[in-house]
Amino acid sequence: MMFGLAPELLFLEVNIGNGAVIGANAVVTKNVPDYAVAVGVPAKVIKKRFSIEEENLIKSSAWWELDIEDAKQVVLNSKYKKDKV
Repeated sequence: MMFGLAPELLFLEVNIGNGAVIGANAVVTKNVPDYAVAVGVPAKVIKKRFSIEEENLIKSSAWWELDIEDAKQVVLNSKYKKDKV
């Protein structure tokens, strides 16, 4: 993907991973891995959203290929769903 501050000022080629979250007004100058949270100027990864095991479960579920009701069931029945106790 191509991202830039303005077409005539700056263009950088960076990859933003699946499920990554980019903070408001962040300037992404480096690749952001899957399921990471990046913030700041320049953007830095501050944490991963899931453990490696949880990422693998999400990726192997292929929820994005399912219809909406089946995808909901994957989330509701998955091990990576965090219980709010």
